[in-house]
Formats: sequence, structure tokens, C-alpha cells
Amino acid sequence: MIFIGQFGHVVDEKGRVNVPVKFRDQLPESDKQLAILKGLDGRLVMYPASEMENLMEQFAGGHFISAEEARRFQDQMLDGASVEKPDSQGRIPLNAAQMEHAGLTKKNPVVFSGSFKRIDIWNPERLKEFLRPDGGPPNLEESASKFLGASKPESRS
Repeated sequence: MIFIGQFGHVVDEKGRVNVPVKFRDQLPESDKQLAILKGLDGRLVMYPASEMENLMEQFAGGHFISAEEARRFQDQMLDGASVEKPDSQGRIPLNAAQMEHAGLTKKNPVVFSGSFKRIDIWNPERLKEFLRPDGGPPNLEESASKFLGASKPESRS
């Protein structure tokens, strides 16, 4: 499964949003559930629930200076996390913590962006800022670089 492409949808008055059909069709038949977590740069990240075991192994993979640092990063990502199965119309609910983290509001658009093994959910204005040609303001997130296995944070030149 490879998630690529961008799709816009609107959060309804109940805090639900349609997962794009192209992404839903990529989910394994054995597991149509999606884990939604806080991501970096003010986005939400969504993984097929079956991928969560791989993510858990990365937390235990020794990328952090200490176990405390690993726990803190994990707890921050999982704060407000949920596992959802799209309903018959393809909608998933977003909870208050998720909406706040990503700057999303009811009756407003969101952008789903495929990122290979995960799906990002963005406030369109944040995504536009993130993708600015000059790279936007520096955002060196040391814990994230360690989590992803880089030896030091990459600079945005």
C-alpha cells in the first residue's frame, strides 16, 4: 500500500470528515481501521492500524538518548490519538484534541495528503505555509529527527 496524492474534504458539523476513496481503497481488506495521531508541524498523521506495530518498534529502536525522552515523544504523539473505522459513507470522527492540534474547525476544509505509508491531514493554510518555496520558518525538531533515525536535525537551507 502506497498513499500518494492530495484531496480536499470538509469537516462536518459533527467533526467527521470523509477519507478519500483512493486512500480507503488502499487499506488492506483484513484491516480497514485507521490510527490517527498528532504529527509534526501541526498536522495529523493517519496510519492503517496494522502499521502501528512497526511504529511501536521504532519507539523501542534506540533512536533516543534516554527511555524518558522516548516516552515523552510517544506520549505527545499519542495524546488524543484514536483508532477509527470509516463508516458506510467513508467518514471518520476527529476528536477535540486532534482538531485543536491541527488547527481544524467544523464546516471548514482539510487536505488529505498521501505520504507513502501514512496519510497526513492538514489545515490548508498550514500546508500552504509548510510547502512555501523558502521552506517557511526553521523547525528543527530534535526528537523527530532522532525518531526517524537521522544523526542530527536537518537544516532548512
